[in-house]
Amino acid sequence: IDGLIHISDMSWTKRVQHPSEVVKKGDSVDVVILNIDAENKRISLGLKQAEEDPWLRIGETYPVNLVISGKVVRLADKGVVVDVGNDIEGFVPQNQINVPLQYTELDEVIWEGMTLDMTVNEVDPIHRRIVLSVHNIPGDQPPKPEPKPEGAEPEVEVAVAEEADDE
Repeated sequence: IDGLIHISDMSWTKRVQHPSEVVKKGDSVDVVILNIDAENKRISLGLKQAEEDPWLRIGETYPVNLVISGKVVRLADKGVVVDVGNDIEGFVPQNQINVPLQYTELDEVIWEGMTLDMTVNEVDPIHRRIVLSVHNIPGDQPPKPEPKPEGAEPEVEVAVAEEADDE
């Protein structure tokens, strides 16, 4: 018997765009039967339902005032999205980032892949969000990657091996 796992039932924390992000053909997975449609001979299955929803205990894992580290996932219009671990993303509003005075733009001091130390300001399990603040931008970060011009070919290092004699 085959069943279908809808992408919305694959992860509690990730926005799954394609099933291959979570499973691959031939994987054996634990699932929960969500619905049996005998008339259409369909079974709806849930992958995420086989595990506890991490947002149910998020306040215990990330209590208010806890200092945590996280990696910047992306810069948004009004702040920064950060991976705080366990596939949980937090949000740092722009007004909660202490940007040094010599900089005018957020992307001059924070970029994708950067690690930040943050304080948990708010935990909202119902709306599935964590609000964070950054008070000091660490100075020991890897340099900001230079943007590539549109249509530029990626730089690749190539090592040439010497040919062996066929004697």
